Parts: sequence; structure tokens; C-alpha cells
Amino acid sequence: MTFHSTPATELDYFDDGDGAPLFLIHGTGADGDLNFGHLLPSLSGQRLIRPNLPGTGEDPDLDGVDLDVIVDRIAALHDRTHEGPVDLLGFSLGAVLAAAYAGRYPERVRRLVLLAGWAGPDPRHEQFMRLWRRLADIDDRAYGEFLVLTLFSPQFVAALGDGVDEAVRGTVPHAGTSRQIELNTTIDIRSLAPRITAPTLLVAGTSDAIVPAGKVQELAQLIVGSTYAEVDSGHMLLVEQPEKVLSLVSDFLE
Repeated sequence: MTFHSTPATELDYFDDGDGAPLFLIHGTGADGDLNFGHLLPSLSGQRLIRPNLPGTGEDPDLDGVDLDVIVDRIAALHDRTHEGPVDLLGFSLGAVLAAAYAGRYPERVRRLVLLAGWAGPDPRHEQFMRLWRRLADIDDRAYGEFLVLTLFSPQFVAALGDGVDEAVRGTVPHAGTSRQIELNTTIDIRSLAPRITAPTLLVAGTSDAIVPAGKVQELAQLIVGSTYAEVDSGHMLLVEQPEKVLSLVSDFLE
């Protein structure tokens, strides 16, 4: 993997492979490698650009966790790495940001893939995010248990066996994650989504407790001519069903 560190006002990023680029935008509390690194062998043969969003790392840029700031920084990374339209894939918060970018700059996006993304808040979404945020301040153990139970489908968690405790201990809150959760609570792209002109694939998990399928469907309805699909998974589509998701993505991008 080739990692590029950039000035504080830009996005650090991984850049691997050759050919027309596919930008991969990660979700809350992750980074470009954590969400997508395990997929590199399956996506070999194309150039993969995986930025780290503001709020990631040991010294997170908390002020940069803002919709307009992030869209501007994605544009700057696009200019830095490629001339012409690119394919763009986002997961969770990354899907919302990718859609915002495609809505603001429709001529810059060739094809768009949105995994477990949403258009805007509703009372249930706001309550979920507020609880997630509060647990980060209250109890690290409860935070980890909550996330393991909500990130994955019940059948996937049950199959982890003794690995559940390891998963809980590996899920630790950070200041940057908390700031990203706050963005999750308020981010709203309902006015931008109808401006998307790129062919768009949206994928939902049938057992997703964080972004239920209905939230993904709402976003799909705002994007003219979009394609909607479901996989048998919780929120972590790329962990529970990587082969099925990548098959959908590959067919769509080709």
C-alpha cells in the first residue's frame, strides 16, 4: 500500500494500482484502510484511491468534520490525483459524502456506488446517533458492546462465538469518531441528491440496524434512474458479504 501524507487542509490518502481510479470513501470511526484494505486483492487491476476523512488518526482534525469542508477536500484530492470524471464508492457516512460530492459536482463523477447510505435524519436516526455519541463519553465497554450488536447482523454476531469479546475490546471511542457521529446526526443531502446525474447503485443490508433498508431506499428515490439492491447483512456489508457486494459493484462499474 502506498500512503500519501498531505497538508493539513487536504485529505491524506492511500493510492494503489493503475488505470482509471475508483475513489473509496470510508465510514464513521474508520479510515481508508480499515474499511477497504481487505478488499485490495479482489479489486486488483484498477487504481484505488482511499482517503482518510477528517476526524481519523491519533491527532484528528475535528474542525474539518463538516460536510462542505469534506466535499471541498474530496474535490482537491480529485484534482491532485486525476483529470476527468472518476468512479466513486462510499460506505455509510462515506456514502452520504460521496453522494454530496456527486450532487455538487455531477460532471466529475462517472459512476457512483453508495453502500448503506442515507439522505438525511429522522427521529429514529437522531436517537440512535445521540445514544452512540453518549456511550462514547460514558463507558468504553458499553460503547463496544453496543456497536458490535448494531454493526453486524444477529446471525453474524452469533457465529463469532468467543470472538465477540475480542470484537468488543477492539471497538474503542475516539474524539474524532465522536465528532463524526455528530455529523451523522445532522447531515442532510436531500437537496443535493436529485442533482446527481451519474449512474448510481445503492446497496442496503436487510438486517442493518444503523441504516435500515428504508433509509437507503429513500436516498435511491431521490436519485433519478438509480439502481437499488439488497444483501443479507447487517451494516458492515463489506465484512459480512464482501463477495456479493463486490460482484454487484463490479457488474455495475463494468
